[in-house]
Amino acid sequence: MRFLLTCSALAVATAAACVPFEDESAGAEDVVEDTATPDTGGETDTSTGEDAGMDVTEDAGELEPWSAPGACGDDTVFAYPVQFQGCDFTFDPPDWQRTQRDLQVSCGEATGDGAPQSVHLTYPSNDAAHAVGVLWMTDYETRAGDVQYGTDPENLDRWQRGITFSYDLVDGERRVHEAHLCGLQANTTYYYRAGTESAWSEVFTFTTAPEFGNDDAFTFAVTGDTRSPTQEMWGQALDDIEERGAQFLVFTGDAVDVGTIQAQWDVWWTQGTATADTDRLSSMPIMYAHGNHDFVGDPMWAMMAYPGDEQNYYVRFGNALFIMLDDSGLIWTGQTVEEDIRNFLREALDAHPDVTWRFVAHHKPIYSASTNHGSTRQLQDAWMPLYEEFGVDMVFNGHDHNYERSCPVREERCVADGDGTVYLVAAGIGAPLYNNGEDWWTVTSRKEPTYVIVDIDGNELSMTTFDLFGTEVDTYSLTKD
Repeated sequence: MRFLLTCSALAVATAAACVPFEDESAGAEDVVEDTATPDTGGETDTSTGEDAGMDVTEDAGELEPWSAPGACGDDTVFAYPVQFQGCDFTFDPPDWQRTQRDLQVSCGEATGDGAPQSVHLTYPSNDAAHAVGVLWMTDYETRAGDVQYGTDPENLDRWQRGITFSYDLVDGERRVHEAHLCGLQANTTYYYRAGTESAWSEVFTFTTAPEFGNDDAFTFAVTGDTRSPTQEMWGQALDDIEERGAQFLVFTGDAVDVGTIQAQWDVWWTQGTATADTDRLSSMPIMYAHGNHDFVGDPMWAMMAYPGDEQNYYVRFGNALFIMLDDSGLIWTGQTVEEDIRNFLREALDAHPDVTWRFVAHHKPIYSASTNHGSTRQLQDAWMPLYEEFGVDMVFNGHDHNYERSCPVREERCVADGDGTVYLVAAGIGAPLYNNGEDWWTVTSRKEPTYVIVDIDGNELSMTTFDLFGTEVDTYSLTKD
């Protein structure tokens, strides 16, 4: 779950002013209004206080050196809404996400085994060019945790004070740490480490997105449904995806079998953690779509950091728009496919008329010929008309544990490349495989675990699907006029 610190609660050495901003979680209308003009990393002036117009993402002077957190006390406790200094977004989580406790600014010292565990990256802002979220766990007693970072691995000259919170489940309590690095330069490689003076992580690296609207090339990966007792396929897939140069991962849900059991998430995060040879999720941010097996559980929301309510959100990456939707958590969140989420989808698409590529990801498939779940008519009725109205290029799904790619579809028939939406099911990286099938829309259908690598270069898309032996399963390409 994403938490952000108030200016009074967090004094980080960014030498940047901390000013009020519009709350991105206020609703879909507010999110879209804030992004109607492409965001280049500076502040969108939506505040009304005397500091309105100040650009908090730019350095205002020489940074002070990092200092260890002070003692924990009443002054280190924070409340909602909260904001990290240097970031032009705030967050006030909905009631159904407010199950965390002991919310503190990084304080005290590492205790016991205070070393960071499962360090990973997400996108806490709509703008992947200028902000990255860093999250990790420690032993329960450790409340200290910051991030040091920079463009030189030998000189991590910037830092962000972290926050910490905990949550309780029947199979144990967990402590999470989180920091948002904002004001980053687009298309730039950064190095970072998380923790505190007595227990830093290794130094990892990540590369920010190209500036929004920029045609620079980038690569991303897609997969999902990893739920297995060992998660070994998940770890193997991450190593392969990293080797193939993906900058981030789109995950279509169902990481674990029962999302309210912490032990299952521990295995999943362990396989996502850096090894001696690969960085996995420590260097590759993940965009996650909630799945039906995730059960809107604390272990998922606590370790993710996304815009808005985190259930439905979008991220701008170069010349592409990525929209992540939750089609599986409705019973808990009270949102509806036909109204709430459909409205969010429309407003997000409508706010980005000039983007080159439009991608949507959610768990349940629009089109699937699998004999297990198959196509989801409710989503076809509610969302597919918007995919066609706004020219969504590809929709990524899971739920059926196999691989299937559709023809470009428009008005429930196959059309020429570029005239319709391609629906892709890529799932089963550990989950039991389902029988595949074929229907009028099917181009390729395979009963095997797969991951997808997508290369974007200006107006050209090239997609290759691999099995876990590294064999090409499918290819697809599209060039836009």
